[in-house]
Amino acid sequence: MTYLEKALREGQAAGAATLNRARILSSSCFVIIYLVVIYALAIDGLKWTLPLVLVYWIVGLAIWFFANRFSNFSTISRFAIPLIDMPLVFWIQWQNLPQANSPFAVAIFGLAFFLFLTILCCYSLRTKQVLLSGGVGIVFYLLLLRLTDADIVAYIIGPILLVLTAL
Repeated sequence: MTYLEKALREGQAAGAATLNRARILSSSCFVIIYLVVIYALAIDGLKWTLPLVLVYWIVGLAIWFFANRFSNFSTISRFAIPLIDMPLVFWIQWQNLPQANSPFAVAIFGLAFFLFLTILCCYSLRTKQVLLSGGVGIVFYLLLLRLTDADIVAYIIGPILLVLTAL
């Protein structure tokens, strides 16, 4: 193994560790926001999806735990963004749509989270991984939009943003 290959592998391992820590941080913030909105602000609109957010948080903790314990798990944990994180975020947002005063705002928040996850995937230092995450984000964003009264501009701008982020 050359010095360059070794440095790349070390960078990918460090990126995977950072990605897993960021997952814990973001999902913990998500839980805190839900708890503040439901209990401190007494807004009941999100209480139906709190269990789903807790599932997301537990999954994030499990990925972080196993990635720290087993090096083989750490190398495959990079696939968690397109295969676990994005579907869970879609599921949570999809469940929020019926209770939302503005379903379009829920879809846009989903877009913001898909963009964040695509950017987070850049820590993997793998172009194909980032492009896969961007593609999965586009699919889930468009599925959320189909359930709202969005106009054609939202169908164009969101995917363009995700593609540009993945590039």
